[in-house]
Parts: sequence; structure tokens; C-alpha cells
Amino acid sequence: MNAFGVPPAPVDENVRDKVLNSEHGRRFAGWERPQPSLPELRDQYGGPSLSDEELLLRYMVPTEDLEATRAAGPLRTDYLFARPATVSDVIARFGELSRTRSLRVTHPEFRLDLSRP
Repeated sequence: MNAFGVPPAPVDENVRDKVLNSEHGRRFAGWERPQPSLPELRDQYGGPSLSDEELLLRYMVPTEDLEATRAAGPLRTDYLFARPATVSDVIARFGELSRTRSLRVTHPEFRLDLSRP
């Protein structure tokens, strides 16, 4: 283990030497991650009225990414099909989406809920 954590795979010693002996590598030799206190972080990112959730966001997410996310508005949870789709089409598409855990289809005459274990 080093200052950057455990590597996900073994590192070839020749590659390690080449990186650590580069100008950039030498610049970071002996660097230690700063360990600011919670009050210091609160002061840095917005003061005592800042919620824990907001503090974590500001600490962990680059400002420009956080601003872009907020500018995009709330996450859409409803989607309209660009073309007419049958219930069979919807179920088949749901089966293809491995990361989607649940799906709700609503219609004035019925509601269909699908979920994965």
C-alpha cells in the first residue's frame, strides 16, 4: 500500500520506477493527503449552516460538475415513447436493460409494475 491506496492490480516494477522517477513523480514524492478537521471543512465550503449532505457534495464533487448538475434540474422519472409501443415492446426493452431495477407503466386504464430481485 502507498499514499494512493492499494493498486487494483500488481504494478510492474519497471513501470513504477519510471513513473516515480519522472518529473511529475518526483514532485509528489513524500506527499501526504491533507487531513482537515470537520470545522475547517465547514468553514472552507460554506459555514456552520451547511448541511452534512451539502458539505459532502461540495467536498467530493468539483464545483463545475455540481453547478452543471443543479442547472440540469431534477431527474426525469417519466419518459414518453417516440413511437407507439406495445406492452410486449416495453417488457422486452426492460429485459435488455440490466441496470434498470424497476419499471412502472401507467395508462388511464391500467398500471404495470415490473421489478428485479
